[in-house]
Amino acid sequence: LGGVDLLHAVFGNDVAVLVGDYMFAKAIYVLALYGGEEVLKTAAQTVQDMAEGELLQLEKIGDINLTEEEYFSIIYRKTAS
Repeated sequence: LGGVDLLHAVFGNDVAVLVGDYMFAKAIYVLALYGGEEVLKTAAQTVQDMAEGELLQLEKIGDINLTEEEYFSIIYRKTAS
């Protein structure tokens, strides 16, 4: 990426995941503090959708019978949500 080393390449996957978890927790804190209940609910639902998309993708790896509907469900949950 433009000559910039990625976090996981420099510090390893464990540190990258932990930093991501920290950033996520910080974002949730800020949303709870300033965004109000509806913003927090929307953010929580979005994270749930993204996690479901990741799990569905893992479940479907190598599945040659993946339907178009399943494919679009995965990409919606992981990206569009």
